Amino acid sequence: MELKSIYDRINLENHTPKAHTDALRSDLYTRAIWTIGDWSSNLSALFADLDQLRTKGILFDGKSAMLHWTLLQFQTFPVNPNQNNYNDNELVYQIQKVLDKYPPLHIIFRGIARTRFGLFLCGYPNFNVNRLRDELRALCPDELVEPHPQDICHSTLFRFTEEPTYEDIGLIDMLITKYRDVEISKMHANKWEFGYGTWTQKNGERIVSNHWNAKPPHWILHRGLMNGPDTERENKEDLLWTRLNEGWEIEVDVWLMDGKLWLGHDKPVDILQNIQLLESRKAWIHCKNIDMLQYMTEHKPGAPFFSHDTDNAVLTSNGYMWCYPGIQAGRQSIIVMPERVPSMIIDTTLVGGVCSDYTSL
Repeated sequence: MELKSIYDRINLENHTPKAHTDALRSDLYTRAIWTIGDWSSNLSALFADLDQLRTKGILFDGKSAMLHWTLLQFQTFPVNPNQNNYNDNELVYQIQKVLDKYPPLHIIFRGIARTRFGLFLCGYPNFNVNRLRDELRALCPDELVEPHPQDICHSTLFRFTEEPTYEDIGLIDMLITKYRDVEISKMHANKWEFGYGTWTQKNGERIVSNHWNAKPPHWILHRGLMNGPDTERENKEDLLWTRLNEGWEIEVDVWLMDGKLWLGHDKPVDILQNIQLLESRKAWIHCKNIDMLQYMTEHKPGAPFFSHDTDNAVLTSNGYMWCYPGIQAGRQSIIVMPERVPSMIIDTTLVGGVCSDYTSL
């Protein structure tokens, strides 16, 4: 894995972290875009392991500092918010247009690594965030003053504000080994913030000039897939439930044959074991035969459903137009398989959602 090799290299290059005294200052700012996000609760064990270092620095546990993820620093420390000559509102408008082309961001944090000043969580995002960063960099090349181009997906976990002892270094070595390749947490972005952040990003310190919902219009995983067509994995029940539990919306092909519910695209393949799938409002049910359509119409289990062949568009049970590839029909339309039409230009602010085998186009 490319990211893992980068994290391993960073960890080796920073064997002895140093004190970062500037991290104690709340009057130093960076102009950036970040998300605080929703973090899974299984960070408590790691925080407990790091508690004995608390007197030596800043632990990003929501008390002395906020755990967060920075997408991009437009200008690095120190920036004076009162001397900003740029039009933030116009820049934010352009940023939102770029972000809306990507699915909702979630990051799996697996393992920890050393930085020059402490520790960070090693992140693995659900799409290529460097591609996103490059698009944002292209918006305002004259404004960018980055310390170095960001190419990883880390989240600061701890910073030393006093020089670490040999015992501190030994503890860090032990924890890096303990958590190597261990999934520590997940972060789902729920709100983007743009403005002037501090080293600790505490509430009341950072200056948020703009914020908006981090979840763009519906991004629906076609047959549960997210990395391209895969006939071996598509419509498999374990994959579908995994995607739903991760927070995704999915499209799934369902048949009613011989009194049983089946999954499969071209034909019934696997019996649906857990019919609660039909109750999820995040599962868009493609009724593959008339009996299935009748079943959903009569029982109304809760999931949105539809049936189509080569129609330009059909109306789903929850009022959206499910469109044939290459067609979009306004804010209540779902664009389907846009990757099949390379010349198609998508503005996700003008449609209801996108159904695709890929999570990023």
